[in-house]
Amino acid sequence: MSFFRFLIKNSQPDAEKEGSEIVRYSGKAEPFNQGTDREANVIGVDGGGNPKIVYNTGLDIEKVKLYRWLNDEERVEMVKQIKEFLPKIKLSFGGEDVLVDTNQHFWGKRKDINKLKVVPETEGIFFDTSNALHALLYLSIMSGAFMDVVAPNKEWAEKHQIPHYLELENEATTFEGDIEITRSEAHAGLSKLRKESPEGLLILAWCMLSETRTFGGMNKATPQKDILGSFIQYIDGKLATKRKRSYPSVFLQYMEKWESQQLKPKLYTESYIKAGEYFALVNQKEKKYVTADGTILGNTISEAVDELMKPKNQPDLEKLRDAVEKKWSE
Repeated sequence: MSFFRFLIKNSQPDAEKEGSEIVRYSGKAEPFNQGTDREANVIGVDGGGNPKIVYNTGLDIEKVKLYRWLNDEERVEMVKQIKEFLPKIKLSFGGEDVLVDTNQHFWGKRKDINKLKVVPETEGIFFDTSNALHALLYLSIMSGAFMDVVAPNKEWAEKHQIPHYLELENEATTFEGDIEITRSEAHAGLSKLRKESPEGLLILAWCMLSETRTFGGMNKATPQKDILGSFIQYIDGKLATKRKRSYPSVFLQYMEKWESQQLKPKLYTESYIKAGEYFALVNQKEKKYVTADGTILGNTISEAVDELMKPKNQPDLEKLRDAVEKKWSE
């Protein structure tokens, strides 16, 4: 199981100062104590005339498709996380009957389950999903159960003026020194790639740089210095992408795959799919990647890669590869 840690961060910037004086209400500086109850809806009354309440538990896989703050690929990952954490949560809290979304004694009356309070000290706490209570908190925040106070991500918090947001440890919580070391390692990896595999530069460019907002396409005639320049900007975080990423870490992850004989073929396939989408050789229909011949590949790039590499789809892969290679050679 893939456990991880997360923080609850303040979405306000640090307060401004005039000399040594803090400008009030200009940002994060003053003490705060913000809390909210778990999201719940009254759907009627029970046999005794008491309100029947349904709680947002964060455990309902069917509701993940309603998470507007996530993209399609993130929703797929969210479903996987719920499936991973659910057995441990059931074991820790008394089983499936306890976790039913209408159980007011558990979801409504247990303060550690129903209420979330955020104070300045909260920002220094790392929550660990290997702990069932923390795993449940993570899934609850990601479902919007405490949206009044904590958003599932920074972008949603800023867009909707929510005071706090959830941040994974590997997104932006490492020390600046660690970030610099990772960035340095990424630049060293880029230099190694330049010397050992010019072809790898193009393949990885389509894997990574194609996700940036200013990407204008690259081919075999693109000067190497231009590709290198774009990668340098990517590693330094100067190229905006559709979602916030730890760019040096992402580059190193792709480099690790490139150097693996088992994983390198998947990178070629990923580059063909992304280039195919760019050249309209692969399209998205009803949020699914589909080849020009109508082969359905899946909802995400990862799914599309796995599907296209299946033996039954070898002709589709070869046809896409040849079409992309032709575009790259023009």
